[in-house]
Amino acid sequence: MACGSNRAGGRKQEPTEANQGRLNAVPERRRNPCPLGQGGCQLRVNILHTTNFTYPDLSVTCDDRDRQSPFFITYPCLIVEVLSPATEAYDRGKKFDLYRRNPNLVDDVLASSEEMAIDIYQKNEVGDWLLRCYRAGDRVELRSIDLRVSIEQFYEDVDLSPPAVETTAQ
Repeated sequence: MACGSNRAGGRKQEPTEANQGRLNAVPERRRNPCPLGQGGCQLRVNILHTTNFTYPDLSVTCDDRDRQSPFFITYPCLIVEVLSPATEAYDRGKKFDLYRRNPNLVDDVLASSEEMAIDIYQKNEVGDWLLRCYRAGDRVELRSIDLRVSIEQFYEDVDLSPPAVETTAQ
């Protein structure tokens, strides 16, 4: 599902401008049948065993239990957060603490919006979380959806140049 929900009872929405052109978050994902949700479409992730929700930039679920609601999922296997200076500390700390309570989560992807850099908290077979860091020239591995692609594919069509600074004439 590209954005919103095409599950039974769900609604289909077009991608929002905020999500277009940011990151090609899961390139070549078409071969994987698991539904995809983007935060700009307000598909929330319910924190397991709570009434709390988060709004990741992108989430993927392969769990049939998530077909029960068109508005949120509870069992994502993959979460992507596009980091900004304002959210980076929360995304790496408290938010990851909430996400890792979920037994289905395998990959928590933290993608920089300022440079070609992706950090992935990845759960191994025994349940330990490992930090994997990828930079230009690396191949990114998403175990949750069995995908290996170059980091450049994640950043295709993304402008990483710093914003222009306006100067005022005096």
